[in-house]
Formats: sequence, C-alpha cells, structure tokens
Amino acid sequence: MTRCQKNTARERAVTKCKHCERSDMSQLEPQVLYMLITTIVVGVAIVLGTIATTLMEGRAISSAFENMARQPSVADRISGQLFVVLAIIESAAIYVLLICLILIFANPFASIFR
Repeated sequence: MTRCQKNTARERAVTKCKHCERSDMSQLEPQVLYMLITTIVVGVAIVLGTIATTLMEGRAISSAFENMARQPSVADRISGQLFVVLAIIESAAIYVLLICLILIFANPFASIFR
C-alpha cells in the first residue's frame, strides 16, 4: 500500500498528496512556463528563418544560372553579383540565429519572472 492509499478520505479532501496530483500547464511556475514558451518560440524561429533563407538562396542561384545560360558573355559579372547576393541572404540566417541565442541565454524579459 502506497502513501497515497494510506491517507483517509478526509485527509485527501483537505490536502492533496503530491504523488496524486496531475501536472498540467496551469500548475507550472511562471519561470518554467516562460522558459518553455521561449524555447518553443526559438525553435520555430530557427526553423522558419533557415527555411526562408534556404529558399531565397535557391531562387537566387537558379535565376543566376538561368541568366548565365542565356547570356554566357556576362557570366563573370553575374557570378560576382551572385556571391554578394548570397552573402546578404546568408546574413539574414545569421541574424535569426543571433536573436534566438539572445532569447535563450540573455533574454531581456526574463527579469520580469524572477
């Protein structure tokens, strides 16, 4: 017989045993709930940020190759501009990573829940 079963009906009505309670989101401490939500938001931001930049890079590369195939005489200029455009697009993914790291490790809103 466990400790929970040893409690009388009256004791169970007055005080709840810690082993019998179910954990749901309303019983979490504000700090834990805040960090859980922050982690979920950061995960979604990383996924969406990297997918968006990957799609943009793919479109830039495919249109550059298409233009190089049409006009081989300007292929050198197109490839030079392509590297600059890819660096700018990649910087967007780096900014997403930077913001997500700030939210995880140096969150400016964490002091509200302490």
